[in-house]
Amino acid sequence: MRDLSTDGSEVTFDDWGQAAGAASLTYLRKTDGSPAVKLGAWWMPVLSPDGTRVLATYASSVGVGGKALLPTGVGEIQKLDDKMQQTGARGFMPDGKSVYFAGNDGHGWRMYLQDVSGSTERAVTPVISVKTAHFESHLVSPDGKFIFGRDVSGKGAPAALYGAMASGILRSLAPQKLSPPDLLRRLSLILLERKIEGHFITLTYAIWEPRAKTLRLANAGMPLPLLVRKGQSRPIRAEGIPLGLLEHAEYQEVSVELKSGDLFAMFSDGIVEASNTKYEEFGPRRMENVLRQNFHRSPQEIIDTLFEEVREFEQGRPPRDDQTIVLIRVR
Repeated sequence: MRDLSTDGSEVTFDDWGQAAGAASLTYLRKTDGSPAVKLGAWWMPVLSPDGTRVLATYASSVGVGGKALLPTGVGEIQKLDDKMQQTGARGFMPDGKSVYFAGNDGHGWRMYLQDVSGSTERAVTPVISVKTAHFESHLVSPDGKFIFGRDVSGKGAPAALYGAMASGILRSLAPQKLSPPDLLRRLSLILLERKIEGHFITLTYAIWEPRAKTLRLANAGMPLPLLVRKGQSRPIRAEGIPLGLLEHAEYQEVSVELKSGDLFAMFSDGIVEASNTKYEEFGPRRMENVLRQNFHRSPQEIIDTLFEEVREFEQGRPPRDDQTIVLIRVR
């Protein structure tokens, strides 16, 4: 399964079985038990918020292709302008008017946004990796209030499948408006029912309350988030064990009152564990220094500077793990 509609009535999935040949076949199925509808030779299908379209990439045995919007009912396929050498479609933004995706323009992988009207893609992250990247590490809930970031243990196809399954479950749980601890507990139990030996997921889940300027969050094994205020930083003590490990795992909610101008950072351990040729790690202290010293700059400039510092520190060594950060500036 690739995606579940917000009302739980439809799912999308793709088939890489023998019947599909070298390509993948994408299907749409209602959860009432009616037969699946074949949408064609596409892959990574994701439903739009209103359920009328599916975002997918061109199926290819080498993973290269463009993006297209497929109608779930009567209508024509709309191919989106694509100047990427490699593309991995990921999903719709909450308003359904734009999509986000991973793209490689020949210089490395970034996250991009693109209007569904087909306008030119615009990069929203610096280059994360020159080889490959996994970009479902942070997602936005259908109503735009929920933010979650996650990391999957392991590498290769098993980890990718486990991560895709977790993302689909998260999409189905988010509209229930569970508290952060309750969502993590529910997700962990569901993952335990589908356990893959040696795999688990770390995740930070947060709910932004704009009127109170409060962020409510729970953490399952991710690095401690950082709050930077007036050039001073401190970690937020939100801790918990990874998901899919223990049946009776408990998670605690932490509420952080934010002020105008504050920076709040959630990130994967691939940043702080980046290592150089002497096997020294970049570490949380260097990361905090970058955030403090560049506090006055825009979030995008801070992110660019952070990854420049990490690349310089690695001294040409390839990243050992994905390197993802969600940086929030409070207005």
